[in-house]
Order: sequence, then structure tokens, then C-alpha cells
Amino acid sequence: MRSLNRKVKIIFAAFSVCVVAALASFVVAAVVVANAQTREYTLSSGTVTYDNVYTQITLDQQGTVSASSDGGYQLAVGETVYSLGDATVAALPGNTSLEVFGGQYVFDTDGTVTTMSSHYTFEDLTATRLGKISDTKYVIVGDSIETEDGQLNVNGYLYVVLDSAGNARVINGGTNVKLLSGSVIKAGNLVWNLEDGTIDMGDYTIDLETLGNYSFTSGQTYSYTIQGGNGGSG
Repeated sequence: MRSLNRKVKIIFAAFSVCVVAALASFVVAAVVVANAQTREYTLSSGTVTYDNVYTQITLDQQGTVSASSDGGYQLAVGETVYSLGDATVAALPGNTSLEVFGGQYVFDTDGTVTTMSSHYTFEDLTATRLGKISDTKYVIVGDSIETEDGQLNVNGYLYVVLDSAGNARVINGGTNVKLLSGSVIKAGNLVWNLEDGTIDMGDYTIDLETLGNYSFTSGQTYSYTIQGGNGGSG
């Protein structure tokens, strides 16, 4: 009988430890989610960002970006609050860097993809890179970004918003134009053909239709899928 009681005590103790561990994990997860929802990011005066209908906002004083009640982002400047939608970009004064809110992946010309956190900063706007910041929103960074027909030529970054017809609204500061699906965007060795939904980056090709299949841990680096090209990691 004593042996049985001892076994029962051991089982009960083990069960108690499991329950405590589970509760602790739940509390930690809840705190992490709460912190993510209440986190705020400061934007300095002179920063340029865009609201949920892609209207330019130039800050005349310091502003704060935070999560909104609809799951997107909002910007508070003084007493004014702007809705930023599910994702947007913010260019610091002088295009010294570009902040992204709501990002997903960053593609580099060496064939790697890095997952973004919900707030990500492109520190170097001269190196050609591609960011996917939502299902329909992208950002190209690079020293010179232009269209093949010469309609567009900007420096630093280009915020790209796709529609269901394959057209793209492209934005950089005072530039806010619509490109038709047959347009081609170039930046360094990046070539984006809007018509067929592919982006060539050197020896690598990104098929935009496959990007929804990624499910990676934030901050990790992976090889992206190669379609054609001269080979590489798949």
C-alpha cells in the first residue's frame, strides 16, 4: 500500500509540474502577443509615409505608429490619427533608410529570402533588394529604379501596389502613378515583368504566384524557389 501511495504521489507531482508549465507557457504567449499589439514606433519630423489609400503624409512633427483595432497600423501625429492599412512604408528624411510595417519577406540578389518582423528597416537604399510587405504590396530598394519605357525614374525605393488586373500603383514621394500590366520595372540586376508576374534578380527568378506558400520563422534566412535561370538553391 505504501508503494502504491508513493506512485500516486509521483504521478500527481508530475501532473502538477505539467500543468504549471502549460500555464506558464500560456501566460508568456499572452504577454508576447500583448506587447506586440501595444508596441509603438516613433517617426521623426520630415518622414514620408502613406495612408491606407496611398496618400502621402509628410510629418511636420514627430509621429507614432502603432497597431490599430482592425489589425492594421495607425499613425498619430499630434491630435490627428491616420489609418495606414495592413502594411505601409516610411522613408526617413533624406531617404537615409526605409521602415516597413507589416512586412513578410526580403529577397536578395544572391538567392536568399529573409523573413521580416512586423517592423523592418532597410538601412542601405543603394543595394538592390525586394521586400514583400503584404499579399499585394511590395517595395524595391536600390540606387536607381526605372521603367523600361522611361516613364519612371526614382532613387532609393519604390512602393508597389498590385491590383487584380496585374497593374501596379508605384509610389515614391511625389511620384504616384499607375503602370499597366505590360510594364517592366528595372533596378540594378532586378527586372520585374508585371505581365507575367515574375521578377528576375541576377541568376534567380521569383514567381509571385508561389510566394504565398512561404511559412518561415521571423528573422531566418532561406533559399528561394528558382524558376529557370542558371541554377541555384531551391
